[in-house]
Amino acid sequence: MSPLWRRLLTLALTAATLAALLWWWPQLAAVPWERWHLRQFLGPLVLLALSHVIRALRLAAEFPEVPRHRTAAILTAHTFWVNVLPLRSGELALPWLLHQRLGVARTRAVATLLWLRVQDAFVLATLALVTWPGWSVAQRSVTAALALGAMLGFWLLVRWRQRLPGRWLRALIAELAQAMRSSRRVWHWTIANWCVKIAAVGWLLAALTDTTWEVGGAGAFAGELAVLQPLQGVAGLGAYEAGVATVLAWHGVSWPVALAAALAAHALLFGTSALMALVAHLWDQRAQARSKTRNDS
Repeated sequence: MSPLWRRLLTLALTAATLAALLWWWPQLAAVPWERWHLRQFLGPLVLLALSHVIRALRLAAEFPEVPRHRTAAILTAHTFWVNVLPLRSGELALPWLLHQRLGVARTRAVATLLWLRVQDAFVLATLALVTWPGWSVAQRSVTAALALGAMLGFWLLVRWRQRLPGRWLRALIAELAQAMRSSRRVWHWTIANWCVKIAAVGWLLAALTDTTWEVGGAGAFAGELAVLQPLQGVAGLGAYEAGVATVLAWHGVSWPVALAAALAAHALLFGTSALMALVAHLWDQRAQARSKTRNDS
């Protein structure tokens, strides 16, 4: 897709989202906002900040030779740009930052991003399999089969990489294979991150909609799954809210309240991402300044 068409698609998706919000604004205005309190956001905020720390530790485990202040600054900047840029184009920030700031080879940087996202998808599917409310044994079995099938297909792709066309593609899959072999260092961080993040957003949604944690957690899962696809506007606006609000409404929450809670959760996610990116950047700058002072003295 050409840059012009990407811009036009971004503008169209963002405009459609804003038009939908304006359409529903009278209903949103009727939501009892006065029942929401700052204390309902504090606990989820702490957990979301913790999830950023866990993700930084995951990247640090992938690159143990790099100081943690460097990997923390890269990871939080990447997360921020994923949350800001449309069409999930912010994903490209991670390999770009790894290459520019750490000198990591492009193939390894791209392989790192791909493998981390494969882990994310597998862990999300597994958690949904275990916790999604109201699912039958058959539904859980189908989800488990799809998740295992996807992982098997991915493993076969890596195993048969020599049969793939293109030297660059084979080199990328080779780096992917190396990342998979060393993945025991990061799986526990991936699991911990998603447990904490889903718990944070589920807690907030349950508190704002006066429903159970299971329903709030289902809304949190739906939001994360909705933004995996690239058709979203600036800052992911629209896709996340649609996913969260649809699942909450499906479980009996009124649509205006569900949409308002989804907007609040998205705002908290965005604000936490910006805050953690700033904190990590300042930490990185201070650590580099100290290192330079020691080297000069």
